[in-house]
Amino acid sequence: MAASGVHPANFFVADLTNIPLQDDSQDLVIDLLTQANYAEFRRVLRPEGLLIKIIPGPDYLKEIRQLLGGSLLHESHADDDVLRHFQAHCTLTDSRSVYYSRTLEQDQARDMIRMTPMALGVDPETLSTDTLHAITIDLRILIGSFPQTGAEF
Repeated sequence: MAASGVHPANFFVADLTNIPLQDDSQDLVIDLLTQANYAEFRRVLRPEGLLIKIIPGPDYLKEIRQLLGGSLLHESHADDDVLRHFQAHCTLTDSRSVYYSRTLEQDQARDMIRMTPMALGVDPETLSTDTLHAITIDLRILIGSFPQTGAEF
C-alpha cells in the first residue's frame, strides 16, 4: 500500500527556551510567527533536518494596523532583519511568499482584533470594527538547514 511508509506527524506548542524533545530527534521544525531560538532548533533537529520559519510581510494584517493607528506596540515588521538573523544561523535553501486577502464578517473582525498580539493592551470593545471588512495575509516562508559542523570528507 502506498501510504504504508507514511509516518504520522505530531504537533505541539512548547517553550522555545527548552523544547521538550531529545537532541537530533526531529526532521522538521516549523516556527510560525514567533521569536526564534536557533540553538534549540539546531539541538532538536537531525543533521539533515529542515527549519521552516514563517514571518509576517509588510502588509500582514495591514487593516488592523490601520485601525489601531498609534496604539500599535510595534509600528512595522523588520522582515529584512529577521532574514539576516535567519541567515546568520541557517543556510537559506528556499523562500516563498504567500499573499491574499479575505472578506470578514463583523464577528470575524472582532475575533481578529482579539487574537492578534498587535492589539495587546488595547480594549477591543473601544475599537470600531465597522470598517474592517477584509484582512490581508502577507507571509514569507523561509526554509533552511543548519550547517554541519565537524563533517569529515
